Amino acid sequence: MPAIAPQIVSVKLKRETFRQETLQAWEEYQETGLHVTSNEAIAWLKTWGEENEKTAPVCHHSLNKNAPSRL
Repeated sequence: MPAIAPQIVSVKLKRETFRQETLQAWEEYQETGLHVTSNEAIAWLKTWGEENEKTAPVCHHSLNKNAPSRL
């Protein structure tokens, strides 16, 4: 069981890093409103590895009036 302890610590550190990055991304979105939609991201990802691979979608502001506004 003690051999597993470093793996558990590693997983917990990775999980905490992911959580912190997620919170930072959420705060940035709330401040700027910039984003890409899931459909835009999926369409881009589907081209990975293809001859005509698309470039990453450009972040933009929402057309939704209830979305966070730019400060």
